[in-house]
Amino acid sequence: MKIEIDIEKIKETAQKKEDENWEFRTFLKGYDIEVEELDSIVHRLFELVSMEIDCTACGNCCREVSPTLGQEDIERLSHSLGASIEQFRQQFLVENDKNFSED
Repeated sequence: MKIEIDIEKIKETAQKKEDENWEFRTFLKGYDIEVEELDSIVHRLFELVSMEIDCTACGNCCREVSPTLGQEDIERLSHSLGASIEQFRQQFLVENDKNFSED
């Protein structure tokens, strides 16, 4: 699977497919499925796609949205910066609903 990382191409594709995306959202809202089941499907797809992404290749996610970091991410990033977990949290993160994201 080839993942597009050029942010301008991603924005252009999103614009071209805006109507199609709204139609899909409307379909999902009317689809007879439990929210938990839909979430499960989305999480499985996320895992499949995210394994194909090299975050060091472009960094678009971090520049365009605030990613949510798990404990393992926080430990790895704080270690790579030579900071304690607490220092890293205080300097770079904000807490949202028991999760952390970039400041």
